[in-house]
Amino acid sequence: MGKNILLALVTTTILLYLLEIGIGIMHWSNVRSPTQTPASASWILKRIEFARRNNLPFDNRPKIQVLLDLRQSGDMAFPVMIPSELFRETGYMQLSSGEKVYPLSSVTESTNVWCNEPGRWIIYKSDEYGFHNPEGLYQPGNVDIAAIGDSFTHGSCVDSNKNIISLIRNSYPNTLNFGIGGAGPLIELATFREYVEPLKPKIVLWLYFGGNDLFNLAEEKKNPILIRYLDENFRQDLLSQRPQLDERLKELLNEKIEHRRQSYKKSIEQWHRRRHKIAFESIWLSNIRQEFLRRISPKEDDLNRIDEAVVTDPHNYALFHQIIKSAYKTTLSWGGKFYFIDLDGKHEGIREIVEGLEIPIIKPYQAILAHKDPLALYPYRIPGGHYGEKGYEIIANTIVQELQTDRSIN
Repeated sequence: MGKNILLALVTTTILLYLLEIGIGIMHWSNVRSPTQTPASASWILKRIEFARRNNLPFDNRPKIQVLLDLRQSGDMAFPVMIPSELFRETGYMQLSSGEKVYPLSSVTESTNVWCNEPGRWIIYKSDEYGFHNPEGLYQPGNVDIAAIGDSFTHGSCVDSNKNIISLIRNSYPNTLNFGIGGAGPLIELATFREYVEPLKPKIVLWLYFGGNDLFNLAEEKKNPILIRYLDENFRQDLLSQRPQLDERLKELLNEKIEHRRQSYKKSIEQWHRRRHKIAFESIWLSNIRQEFLRRISPKEDDLNRIDEAVVTDPHNYALFHQIIKSAYKTTLSWGGKFYFIDLDGKHEGIREIVEGLEIPIIKPYQAILAHKDPLALYPYRIPGGHYGEKGYEIIANTIVQELQTDRSIN
């Protein structure tokens, strides 16, 4: 009896350590540089492998390294400011005067490092108000189109002259992009009030992405500053506070860059140390423990149930109705036209709200779905992120054709 127990323990121990070594080899054989970790390798390697097979270049530097390289060359670059990320914990930014504000755009007239989905980092210079436009287009009463939306509108993740709004600008030169990465309907309403309304453009395009807009709204409605934009008279007067905003944003982003630099340096040191300590760490079964924790973390089905709760919450739909109605009626008040751009056709309830308000809807997702090779519309033919240049071209062409058919601008 005792011998059987001992044999079972020895066998189990051997199997556990074989499993530990196997998991370690599987994880770390995929990590090709100290800029990658097992956690990030899955996302990166899909694109690197596609690029390798097709003999394409791929810049796999992390964003912090790109920023540091630019700064070392003399370019005081900043990461694109994503309000929903930068102010997630505080909910606001405090100016030197003590005033609490919620900024909506990046540092003005600066180099902005954005994203990397096509194998190269998208880097652009922000305009005089911190948005993704050429300078000199802010002319009240002389703006043809103002576009509002999230990262798809902002330009993730293509060169500046290939994003949706830039392509529309080829037909309508006086077009401004007010897209903000990570934005939902309340941030978009705030942007409308602070930046679009003073310009009184001929056309307002409200681009809606069903993949996350309602989820973003569920978070934004908790913010005490953003929720005040439901009052049509509320403003933060961000236009007049641009110098103060820039001053504080630079401080916050520089602090963030320094924190990332330290973390990046530490991760490289840890990577080099761990390369030579896999066998030692295996004594403590660290790979098995990490794999166990990964498997008991929230699964995709659990996260989908959370998302389903958000998109079926009637309060979110009622809030969206209030937001879109307010922006629409304000646009009509200065004689402008308002169009709702449904990018993915996901939420019938949202379309019903828009149709009930008699807002014209443009549906580029129909052209996307009808495309003979849908994978060709994504970078590296890998769906799930943003569209690539071909996808954005279809969306822009659909919008321009609708505007021309409607003769919205004489």
